[in-house]
Amino acid sequence: MSESYEVLVLIPEKLPVKEVVYQTHQIISEMGGYIDEDCMLILNDTKDISPDIEYIYNDEVALNQLINWPALGGINYAMPDAIITVEYAGEYAESTVQAIRITIPDTIIFALDGSESKDRYASLASVLHERLRAKRTIVDWGLMYRGIYWKEEIERLNNGEYLGNYSIDLRAEKEASKQGLVA
Repeated sequence: MSESYEVLVLIPEKLPVKEVVYQTHQIISEMGGYIDEDCMLILNDTKDISPDIEYIYNDEVALNQLINWPALGGINYAMPDAIITVEYAGEYAESTVQAIRITIPDTIIFALDGSESKDRYASLASVLHERLRAKRTIVDWGLMYRGIYWKEEIERLNNGEYLGNYSIDLRAEKEASKQGLVA
């Protein structure tokens, strides 16, 4: 199994799920992404329900389902180079988001527009980081495969710890002056 190129946006302060989902949707749309008939809504399991993954027939309905689902989940976007998955994470039934994980299949990065694709997702990471006032955003190959999970990273950030080396490592401005911005 090959590793995916991943973006992990970390927001320890928690933001309302509706704000995060709609801002992310707007940013992805501005970068040429859209939801079409090949995209799916992936709702996370709750304590009592294991929902099926479903194709999206109406993007507004799908976004509202995601916003109102207590365990959050993910949604696909068709980008100029591939279908990406955007997953939202936060504490169960709090209606807040603490992390966004974007997974980009590895096959697109080395396609004919490889550097254009990498630039697109670096820009996406940067814009999300800035607009959502994230504390840290990391981008690299196989983050989940390497055991980088949002809850552990949020806990580290709350303790002032910035561990790991990544292709792109964006930090909140107040931390950047102390830690240094790594990109």
